[in-house]
Amino acid sequence: MEGYNENKKAAFALAVQRLGIRPTDAQRVFGVSRQTFFRWSTGAARVPDWVFVQLVNIDNKEWARMKEREDEIKALVDRLKSE
Repeated sequence: MEGYNENKKAAFALAVQRLGIRPTDAQRVFGVSRQTFFRWSTGAARVPDWVFVQLVNIDNKEWARMKEREDEIKALVDRLKSE
């Protein structure tokens, strides 16, 4: 079970880094204190499964936003090429 918790800790750390979530964002993003966020980050406390669901939701929203922006840029480039 220890390896499982280490994997979850690593996955949490990677997702948080990738999404740019800081301890000061903990209340807004997860509804927890900075202390809880820190404890999850260091492995002092188990990261609940619902947190991973939240991280996936955030990642999906960011991807959708990025894809929308990419489509806007492609349309602009196409328009500029046709002028």
